[in-house]
Amino acid sequence: MIINKYEFSIKNVLIKIIKRSPLIQFIAYKVRNTQYRLKTKNFSDSPKMFNYVEIETVNRCNYGCPFCPVNRKVDPREYKLMDESLFKKIIDDLEQLEYSGRLALHSNNEPFLDKRIESFAEIARKQLPKAYIFLYTNGSLLTVERLLKIIDNIDNIYIDNYDDDLQMSEHVQTIYDYCLNDPKISPKITVELRKQNEVLTTRGGQAPNNEKRKPISLKCIFPWQQVIIRPTGKVSLCCNDAHGKYTMGNVTNQTPAEVWNSAEFKEIRRRMKKQGRLGLDLCMFCDSHGLLTRF
Repeated sequence: MIINKYEFSIKNVLIKIIKRSPLIQFIAYKVRNTQYRLKTKNFSDSPKMFNYVEIETVNRCNYGCPFCPVNRKVDPREYKLMDESLFKKIIDDLEQLEYSGRLALHSNNEPFLDKRIESFAEIARKQLPKAYIFLYTNGSLLTVERLLKIIDNIDNIYIDNYDDDLQMSEHVQTIYDYCLNDPKISPKITVELRKQNEVLTTRGGQAPNNEKRKPISLKCIFPWQQVIIRPTGKVSLCCNDAHGKYTMGNVTNQTPAEVWNSAEFKEIRRRMKKQGRLGLDLCMFCDSHGLLTRF
């Protein structure tokens, strides 16, 4: 089991001060821009295939994290639970592709609000044996019973334990204590001790507690990697498009591959290669770095 704790220390304070230096920020910007230019130089408007899929089976979260644009206090979305038949169609389509990339059974939501998530994981695992299947959860609804039902069909469960004092909640503590005594389950669990009121990225200029609105020209490679599927079947631009402002297609009547090669996706990639994030309303204020890591 991996436990990550964000804590106050002189070292961390110094790191923050250095990172905020205008000179360091300028150098970092130039380095990142060069990296993106090299990564996207040979990328076509219709890249071979995506390597990251998120399936949001229910568009709700039970937490009120102020950095999230769809936390339970401000979520403007109409409630939607994905039809089981749609989930199965998506997995069938991915199976036809022999998909072996990353498959997230979450997006901008709490996946364990869906009581079918365990059976969905089983379906995905059976049909996509080579895929890396995982999910993020706040752990509030995760019990030992539910853990045992899902763990054999998933590669990792990332538990974000939100507490401003960085103390483990009762629910997470129970899971933690259980996993310590099970060497088979423990490697599949990652616990993040996080402050609920932390300020993160702007998430496409939509984070409620981050009002930074500085246009950014830096390119992003998400349009060459991600397929983000909402409960309605609509495919959003990227993982930061929590409100679904940009729709690339709909997997209820298209396959993920067809959406991937749609005119909408091609246009986004063309504009990203030419102008970077500028000119795209969702992207121009987004300071996510555009790589498949946690942010």
